[in-house]
Amino acid sequence: MKRVIDISGEWKLFCDKNKNQKCPEVYDEKIILPDNLSRTGKTKKSEEITYNSLTDIYKFEGFAWFQKKIYLDNLKCGETVELFLERTRKTKVFFDGELIGSENSLCTPHRYVLPSINGEHIL
Repeated sequence: MKRVIDISGEWKLFCDKNKNQKCPEVYDEKIILPDNLSRTGKTKKSEEITYNSLTDIYKFEGFAWFQKKIYLDNLKCGETVELFLERTRKTKVFFDGELIGSENSLCTPHRYVLPSINGEHIL
């Protein structure tokens, strides 16, 4: 039987226009997930009007960093913990500050196997 841990809810957010390649030290916003940056208005309003395609009201080009404390408990020996992300763009996942993988598919869910370590962690 697969156990599901709901990690929706409030996450810390940092919108990085400079596209730095490392985790930020300070997250200056919060966002309720699941949702997206455009719909929540977390970035600047777009002045651009695009014809022949959809236009986001709030356009953002850069990296969006999300952070949340998660709790893994009662893990049994050999139990797999999988992070399942859908409807996303390119992703990199860090677990307690260590990069555990990246995905770049725009049309399939991204799946990551997390370390099976009981306790509090930063995702």
